[in-house]
Amino acid sequence: CHAWGAKWRGKGAGALGHAGVFSFYGSKNVAAGEGGAITSDDEAYMDRCWSIINCGRAKDGPWYYHESLGTNARITEFTGALLLGQLSRLDDHTARREANAAILNEALGAIEGLTPQPGDERITRRAYHLYCIRLDPESFGCSRERFVAAAQAEGLPVTPGYPLPLHEQPVFKNHPGCRAEPCPVATDLCYNSGLWFAHPILLGSEADMEAIIAIAEKVKRNAGRLAE
Repeated sequence: CHAWGAKWRGKGAGALGHAGVFSFYGSKNVAAGEGGAITSDDEAYMDRCWSIINCGRAKDGPWYYHESLGTNARITEFTGALLLGQLSRLDDHTARREANAAILNEALGAIEGLTPQPGDERITRRAYHLYCIRLDPESFGCSRERFVAAAQAEGLPVTPGYPLPLHEQPVFKNHPGCRAEPCPVATDLCYNSGLWFAHPILLGSEADMEAIIAIAEKVKRNAGRLAE
């Protein structure tokens, strides 16, 4: 859902396991408001998926024959047309996001207290649904919240990301069948260090990336006053 256009060891996301799931929600790299898609090379599995989204009908049976419970979860042809238009630009957009992220990685990574999310050598193409940064308040000079307020005031729509880690979500924390183990890295990212902004910003120009860098450098220069 967050890896439109990404590749792992040369193989596309959505083709790595038994099945892949894509989201068309409005925040995704390819979006149509709502909806999604399932991919698989298992014909029987896909027939089952088809049945579930088509009111439980049998793939090769009569239209008013329902073999199981299902839903009407089909997207419209109009939605499909919107998505196909975006798919024609996906490769170019993915390449631009990667190129702009590389500019940010080099410059922001050189600012003491900021660490762009590292990649992995096995990623052969990165989707950058989000551009993520980790801030060390002690070495940067101010808290994450002060950084966010200052950067937003300069025009950068950066946010602290998720407000709490998954294992502390009430649905899991209070469920008798779930055991919430400590997750110190996730906890630190949510409450102390995590930052991100969304992928549309990475479709900007090189000048736009330089503007982002300038904002981060300005906040760094004034971090001491922000901490007061």
